[in-house]
Amino acid sequence: MADTNLLIFVGATKAGTSRPYRYLLDHQECLVFSLKEYYYFSNIYFYKLKLQLTAISASIIDCDAQFVEAETARNVSAVLALGRKIDDMTALMAVLPGYRIANSAYFNYRHAGHTDEPALLDVTLTYSFLATTQIERLAQLQIPLKILLLMRDPMERLWSHVTMHVKRTLSEGQDFVVLCQGILEPILFDNAEAHTVKRGDYKTNIKRFDAVFNRTDFYCEFAENLTCGRRLAAMCRFLGVTATSPAKAKSAHVHLLAPFLEALRGYGLQFLKTQHDFFAEHFGSLPEALQKKLGDFSVIKQNINGYYYSQEGGA
Repeated sequence: MADTNLLIFVGATKAGTSRPYRYLLDHQECLVFSLKEYYYFSNIYFYKLKLQLTAISASIIDCDAQFVEAETARNVSAVLALGRKIDDMTALMAVLPGYRIANSAYFNYRHAGHTDEPALLDVTLTYSFLATTQIERLAQLQIPLKILLLMRDPMERLWSHVTMHVKRTLSEGQDFVVLCQGILEPILFDNAEAHTVKRGDYKTNIKRFDAVFNRTDFYCEFAENLTCGRRLAAMCRFLGVTATSPAKAKSAHVHLLAPFLEALRGYGLQFLKTQHDFFAEHFGSLPEALQKKLGDFSVIKQNINGYYYSQEGGA
């Protein structure tokens, strides 16, 4: 165990954690399971744990049905992938409700008979807003730990989160763009959906980890930067794995196109100003698209007829 690093990727829903997960999925130096998220260190209370176990049970039943279909169709790749996923979920079901002192069951599950890979990967978004006491428990694990916090342009992350939610509930005949705006506007103007905003509060989340870990064990990066060979190589050096082609760090942010009023985007920039100020203060280089967006933005105005924004040289 002493020669193995535990890599934990945290972030927020739609913040870009799927990109490095997919990058390391077939990496020969990292043991990555078919399950992306485990919630082992966050679902420590019975209520949430019960919900998680119920969800995993339902997923196993669904995968079993798909497995039978794949066998009937003689789809060998699907059979192998589904069999691996079913095995991973079944083993995790035995670990989660078990005895957690020293976390031995968790580490035995993560190793799963493998000893060659120098890195184990756990990608669980909700770890990003663990309480300080829970982060301190992570720091006490008897294994070298590397934590990577993935960030994404705050406005794009928020909008992507909204569109993801609407896609899941969209009915035939409904206007996708109107429904998305209907969720986003209360967030921007009435401070609704506090949990959605909390997930993307990089400033608060980073400061909690900084209070426990130094930057040799805690690393922050923008998901947008992982297609840059230099930035990807720096991330891999931190993780202790060999960098491979940046082309493998593919984006997972694929969703229905839903352009919204530039006025709303402008107000969103103002709404997220605290996050942007934090980035400007603590990170020397922002993704190019975010730099341009913040450079174009000049002033937000709101009147009784609605909202709009103006840029320098035009309205």
